[in-house]
Amino acid sequence: GDAVGVAGGGRTSTIARLLGPGGVDLDRAAPGTAVTVTLADDVDVRRGDLLATPEALGDGLSPATAFSVTLIWTAEEPLRNGRSYLLRAGGRTLPAVVTAVRDRLDVVSGGEYAARTLNLNDIGTVELTTDTPLSLDAYRESRHTGSLLLVDRVTKETVAAGMVRHALRRGRNVAPHAYTVDREARQRLKGQRAKVLWLTGLPGAGKSTIANALERRLHGMGLHTYVLDGENVRGGLNKDLGFTPQGRAENVRRVAEVSRILVDAGLIVIVALVSPFRTDRATAKALFADGDFAEVFVDTPAEECARRDPKGLYALAKAGRLPNMTGHGQAYEPPDHPDLVVDGAGSLDEATDALCALLGE
Repeated sequence: GDAVGVAGGGRTSTIARLLGPGGVDLDRAAPGTAVTVTLADDVDVRRGDLLATPEALGDGLSPATAFSVTLIWTAEEPLRNGRSYLLRAGGRTLPAVVTAVRDRLDVVSGGEYAARTLNLNDIGTVELTTDTPLSLDAYRESRHTGSLLLVDRVTKETVAAGMVRHALRRGRNVAPHAYTVDREARQRLKGQRAKVLWLTGLPGAGKSTIANALERRLHGMGLHTYVLDGENVRGGLNKDLGFTPQGRAENVRRVAEVSRILVDAGLIVIVALVSPFRTDRATAKALFADGDFAEVFVDTPAEECARRDPKGLYALAKAGRLPNMTGHGQAYEPPDHPDLVVDGAGSLDEATDALCALLGE
């Protein structure tokens, strides 16, 4: 008979029936009791939703998309600011991005010091954001609804355990506006299906050359396209970013978000970006619906890339003047399961033909 509501959903009902272990009817349930709840109304309650009394909902138990969290980092690979992980909390699993590393705890002195990353066994404060609102309490109020895990999106390994400090009430009044002219209408007008072709490979592999040839071919066919080239983007939108793993992760994130906007505009988007880390590329792909994103590996031997050296980067790296050069001081992780592999040392026409065929699938 108690009145309950779904946190953040504006949906309310009353409890019509409580079933305990073995299907036994109960009059009431104490904390820690596993129960099946039957509601009096047809209310959509999803996995991970919180049921609460109207009083609790009125006291501020509302979903948020940003949280200050204390993390215990358990992975060999350091935390990367700007990288997307899977967040598991309250029965739900959803993408979350580390938007800031605030500090690291010195376990000897007990002091908190500014930090840019967390290494194995480090404890520190970070800020996390999610696309989907979550109802999480501060850990000090409830360890059940105030704890979380972070999971690597590629390896599926747990990389951190977290304790929520508090929600960050940013943009609570921001909601997307639906326009009458949508993606489908724009695609019909252009007579094409929007899609992202994400070309990844070593510096000098030929990504920009292939992207240019492909766009020229598609333009000649009367199709509407746009190329997002890594060098061009870093000259404007991303000129504030460096080439550390954190900077590269944010570079990929921004390019992926712009690509999503261009796909919504009905365009065929060709991305030519080194994007060296698998996790970052997986994060980019996760922004798109099935069939809207294709990962293309431009496979060119490192020796050939160094021989070409169109921008002199390999020479600088060899001289020790470019320590963060991908493939020479910083790793490049080739795709495990790309949608297409093109030979960057082979025929440009054949590579273009293969990409056109991929678009037609």
